[in-house]
Amino acid sequence: MSDLAAFQSAFAAALAGNRAALAPWCAPDAPGLAVYANTIASGAVEALVTRFPTVERITGAAWFAAAAREFAVAHPPAAPYLHSYGAGFADWIAGFAPAADLPYLADVARIDAAWSRAYFAADAPELAAAALTQIAEADLTTTRLRLHPATTVLQFATNIVSLWYAQQPPADGDFSLKPRPEAALVTRRGGEILVTPVTVDVAKFCHACAAGASLPDAAHAAAGATPLADIITTTFNAAAFSALARLDGD
Repeated sequence: MSDLAAFQSAFAAALAGNRAALAPWCAPDAPGLAVYANTIASGAVEALVTRFPTVERITGAAWFAAAAREFAVAHPPAAPYLHSYGAGFADWIAGFAPAADLPYLADVARIDAAWSRAYFAADAPELAAAALTQIAEADLTTTRLRLHPATTVLQFATNIVSLWYAQQPPADGDFSLKPRPEAALVTRRGGEILVTPVTVDVAKFCHACAAGASLPDAAHAAAGATPLADIITTTFNAAAFSALARLDGD
């Protein structure tokens, strides 16, 4: 490892809390390091507040700020831009002891994270349902739907999607957690981020499309109580897809 690479590695370790890692270059209690570490941590906390507003709304600003700072210390930013910072926050908060009495918090964070990803996702065309009518019958088994870069599908064992909506202003926040499976389709349509409550069948259809299934195979994977026509209407109204593609990758 070069001297520069060794210093960079030690500096990152120091920012994460291991001040002794910088001993060959400076004193562990150097005041400049503390200022820099505090600045980085503050920026990371602000980024998490921006990315997980529903989690903060549930826990309160003070609780969230304290948790976010702990996460930032354990997982300092690895890039200078922070819009995607906190990719592992939901999994981390699932094991965060002070959140043990809020078992739904990690899943709420997953919806917030999907909203943020949709906002910053790459631009791509929004496929209209009319495109399906242009597919020749002979080509159906070799054609698939490509998900839009902004699209995320989430499935939960409880009514987390209802909880998430109950916390959005100007809602009053009333909520009762129930063992009722729910799913959400998170998309960007015309610049607007949509969190659409969907059936499990819609989620299965989108997951199959994401896995590269042909149109008939995706429809088969989603076979259930939701009519295929409703699945198509829901997903295309939300701009879930960007293009038709061939199974060979074209």
